[in-house]
Amino acid sequence: MSAVLLVGLLVRAIYLEQYRARVPYYNIPIADAASYDRWAQRVAGGEGYGPSPFYWSPLYPYFLGLVYSVLGRSFTTVYVIQAIIGLGNLLLVYALGRRLFGHAAGLAAMVLLLVYAPVLFMETKLLSETLALALNSCALLLIMRCLDRPRPVPFLAAGLALGVSTICRSGNLLFVVLLLVRLGVERVRQGQRMPLRLPGLLLLGVMLPILPVAARNYLVGHDLVLIQTNAGMTFAQGNNENALGVLAEPPGISGGIASQQVEETAVASRALGRPLKPSEASRYWFRQGLDFIRAHPGDYIVLLLRKLLYSVNNREEQDNYELYYEAGQVPLLRLLVLPFSVLTALAVFGFLRSRRQPDRRAAGVLALYPLSVLVTLLIFYASSRYRLPAVPVLAVFAGFGLLQLVEAARRRNAAGVAMGIALPVCLTIVGSVPHPLSGGTGSFVLFNVGMAYVADGDLDRGIPLLKEAAARKPDDGATQFNLGYALLRRGDTAGGIAHLERAATIPNVAAQANCAIGQWRMQQQDLAGAERRFRQAIAGDPAFAPAHQDLGRLLFMRGDLAGAAAHYREAVRLMPESVEARFGLGVVLMSQGDPAGAIRELSEAQRLAPDSEKIIHALNDARGRLSRQGSR
Repeated sequence: MSAVLLVGLLVRAIYLEQYRARVPYYNIPIADAASYDRWAQRVAGGEGYGPSPFYWSPLYPYFLGLVYSVLGRSFTTVYVIQAIIGLGNLLLVYALGRRLFGHAAGLAAMVLLLVYAPVLFMETKLLSETLALALNSCALLLIMRCLDRPRPVPFLAAGLALGVSTICRSGNLLFVVLLLVRLGVERVRQGQRMPLRLPGLLLLGVMLPILPVAARNYLVGHDLVLIQTNAGMTFAQGNNENALGVLAEPPGISGGIASQQVEETAVASRALGRPLKPSEASRYWFRQGLDFIRAHPGDYIVLLLRKLLYSVNNREEQDNYELYYEAGQVPLLRLLVLPFSVLTALAVFGFLRSRRQPDRRAAGVLALYPLSVLVTLLIFYASSRYRLPAVPVLAVFAGFGLLQLVEAARRRNAAGVAMGIALPVCLTIVGSVPHPLSGGTGSFVLFNVGMAYVADGDLDRGIPLLKEAAARKPDDGATQFNLGYALLRRGDTAGGIAHLERAATIPNVAAQANCAIGQWRMQQQDLAGAERRFRQAIAGDPAFAPAHQDLGRLLFMRGDLAGAAAHYREAVRLMPESVEARFGLGVVLMSQGDPAGAIRELSEAQRLAPDSEKIIHALNDARGRLSRQGSR
């Protein structure tokens, strides 16, 4: 065991150094990681999450915020801490393997976990997976203890650990349900020899860490939310007309994680015709996914088969970061070559052989965890990152399966050897089916890193990365649009317009691209050309509020007050929280001689931006004009 830990430590030290020296996003969190980083900074600064229910499970960003407040905002520090947790995960897997199958199986599980690249890969990302693996394994160890000692304290302790892991990874709620059902079935089979209070104490332990989160969501966010509110959108992302078994944004959603909650709430509010709480928006997207399933039962069956197929696929597909891009920069990652299908096949073989072991009850309980992860993937969508929590338990069973295969070969047990070889071969064939996200290796990561540099104003470092991303995946609309916009900011008009024109031919960003070209034409005083572009954007996507807002501003400049008011009103309807749309409509209403209407819109704009001097000035002007009208 010490030798494996030493190798694990050495591997992490080499990887961290190569990662620091070779990967451009070492100090730049992207996508989900950037959101966690911003959240943790607010926590460290004493601000907390803000006055709304949690959108994601909160434990990891608060853990990250604690690190920031004590040790400073250093990504290297976080990576080192998570590497230490990663070594702890090796020990926890060994403990689980030894508990069920003995010392040798525990060692084999450690080795398998060590050579599965995504585990190491995630340790240098500001994402919850490394912490979640540790918390899950601790909870599972305590559950194993409950089976050894069916007494109140172990059951309560196991529930507490499971509750803490659930506020790090809310998908564990399904495991809680499966575990309680299993305990209930056992109680019936045993003639009620297991006291009912023991499963009750387990459930109490689970709820104790969750209830403060739910209370905070209600008291601060004024909404009934157990842990988080993004489950509805995640469900819709896996069950919609565009779905292929992996993440696919439903119609009307861009996929930008930074604006996802605002966007999903805005779309749901427009559809229902009223402002929605986050929990109501989440339920709306759940219903959207269910409506798709009810309307297309045949397609849904095919979709489920796709999810099952991609859940065991060897492709560790892009999800914020991409393993294959990083492996091209970090040689060490290329040495960690254990395919997921082989790990899973050995785990299945090990589980089947465990049914002959004296403690098969504990093995059955432990197997519920990867089963719960698989069901979660089928409910939502297949994802390398989302299946990672199952890997430590799979490694436990796979370690035992590997030993059983060696033992079968030693005893010349042809049936055992045949099964132990056939399962990995068959699953490897299944796991090698082409994956829908196989194309464009590295483009997603390069785009995100490039955008991070551009957001910081470092165009010289961001633009080359965006150009490389566009070269790798030229049909990606977001890359073409943002590259064009960045080039315009740097003064490369020809290059910027060329990429924006390319983006205008790609449906998911065509409206944005036409608006951007229209804005540039306005700067060039080509108002006719600008109007033509804004109208093209609206024709392509009538619900694209910024196009209505821009066209309203242009028509106001040209003196078409009625047209300006109509488009500003539509922008406000589509985007009620837009300060510029409210302000623009207020100014137009003032020009039309309606100071009361102007006051109404400008007051809303001031509520959204209370410190804006131009809004305050316009509001005072409107109040003065209304007062003068009343005195006549």
